[in-house]
Amino acid sequence: MTAAAISGTFSDYRLVRSRSVLQIIVEVPIEQQSNAFAALGYPIPGAEIHVALARLQPDASAPPSSDRAQAGKARYVAQTPQEQAVTRAAMLPKDRRFREWLTEYTGWLSGEMTEEEAAWSIRHECGVDSRRELSTDAGAYKAFLALESAWLVASGQMAEPR
Repeated sequence: MTAAAISGTFSDYRLVRSRSVLQIIVEVPIEQQSNAFAALGYPIPGAEIHVALARLQPDASAPPSSDRAQAGKARYVAQTPQEQAVTRAAMLPKDRRFREWLTEYTGWLSGEMTEEEAAWSIRHECGVDSRRELSTDAGAYKAFLALESAWLVASGQMAEPR
């Protein structure tokens, strides 16, 4: 199947209660009619055509990214230390240097860890099924702090404890 897209404007919707669906109406300029049908095909009863929709222009009411960053920092500062650990545990796997270190630290044998594998390894090292548990499980929180401290020392971001 060849991927294809069309551009239009979201103009209306209709709730069809008898079928428990929402119909979304996207208007396409008449000059683009043939392109729309070439991309999507023609609807035929009994032969559904699956499509996806995405907003093309950013939401004008959304705060600029710097405002969002400031809001995120404010949320982080307002969290408890254990909730902050959840946030850091979610961010660490995105750091390539952390993944390289964690690969060596844990003796991972399958090459450098992916983000998903690093997230799994953090959960495994802390003895939890979800990083969210760091905010409620004192033992898991302490295990995460030990892992994080080992990383910070190894990467030169923190002095070795005496």
